[in-house]
Amino acid sequence: GPTGLFCADRLRHHFEVTVVDSKEYFEFTPSILRALADPPHLSRITFDYRKVLEKELGVEFVLGEVSSINTSVGPSPSAGGGAAAVA
Repeated sequence: GPTGLFCADRLRHHFEVTVVDSKEYFEFTPSILRALADPPHLSRITFDYRKVLEKELGVEFVLGEVSSINTSVGPSPSAGGGAAAVA
């Protein structure tokens, strides 16, 4: 959601960031009812994660769900700090 996008944008300058979501797209849920009444409005409240994250922000996007996080992985050479592996 919006908080994940905000965090990815801020963290990408200091770390290698990967966003994982079970949907391919973002939707601004409070506006869904308006989109039902005005279908062209849907294009203004949704966007493809891959297009924005990978092409505009340079952040990797993975379609799926996180089942566990392995924090014992060593530091990432390019990030210059700790990294976590997602299983």
